[in-house]
Amino acid sequence: MNEKEFVQGAFRALVDRGVLSNSDFVESKVTDMDIQQFEDKYGVAMPSLFKTYLETYCYTFDTINAPIPDDRDSIMEEEEEPWTELQWITLFALPQEEPLKMLDEYMNGFRQLLRITELDIYHKDYLLPIGDWGAGWGYLFIDLSRSDDEVEIDDTDTWNIVWIDHGELDEDYLGDDGKIHAYEVAPDFKTLLQWYFYGIYDKCYEEQCESEEEELPDYSTYIEWEC
Repeated sequence: MNEKEFVQGAFRALVDRGVLSNSDFVESKVTDMDIQQFEDKYGVAMPSLFKTYLETYCYTFDTINAPIPDDRDSIMEEEEEPWTELQWITLFALPQEEPLKMLDEYMNGFRQLLRITELDIYHKDYLLPIGDWGAGWGYLFIDLSRSDDEVEIDDTDTWNIVWIDHGELDEDYLGDDGKIHAYEVAPDFKTLLQWYFYGIYDKCYEEQCESEEEELPDYSTYIEWEC
């Protein structure tokens, strides 16, 4: 399966799970030139899968929910049936009109934060904000200094989906190398799509609900709309 097929399959999975309908997304208006202009503007190089994601569909939802493993050890050990918890994230909307507007606003906002911080940050061009972790808990990034090819599930130091709590930069995030060391939350963008679009832990969560005598999830409530 190539990257295009993987992203298309991710959206089909949202439909199959009852999270979206087919009318909730349309062919993307994002072009290679749009992405190149963004990369040139901010001096970054997006990962291939993320570019494919931008160029596949437009949509107006911006917040999505899914069950994910409740601790990183479960992910690192690749447990087949980990204990899971529901976790919201924001992945900015990609509307048909100005689809990269939210991405640009996120990036510009983060760059402004870097400019006003009093920390001595020497390397600033490797964090690409793609949304928010949790219920507005702070920026969610792709760490561009960590290649997808180098990701090892059992080593969080190689994971490239990272988070800064409430977007507040302080000395706790600054390493001796002058880089921001954000908290790793997922191995890579592909993993995020597997969790939030493919719903690979739905069965685990449903079994937990049954064992706890709780109601089964209503997947139609797993999406919130930006506009």
